[in-house]
Amino acid sequence: MNDENTLELLTWKAFKFEQFDPSYKDVLNLTVTHASGLPLALEVIGSNIFGRNIEQWKCGLDQYKKFPKMDIQDQ
Repeated sequence: MNDENTLELLTWKAFKFEQFDPSYKDVLNLTVTHASGLPLALEVIGSNIFGRNIEQWKCGLDQYKKFPKMDIQDQ
């Protein structure tokens, strides 16, 4: 997937629509980087952070970083 498609997939999963508050831009990019652009990882992370504020989102990303799913990242 290209960068535009990965960001679009994540925003649909995290916000349930394409538009988002621009203050989320940095955390969206961090999420795409952490998920290595993998669609399944973006769907799972996006669904898990739906409805959360930026601080909760960052905390969730920190948890993923502490306990990475190596089998997903190796795909």
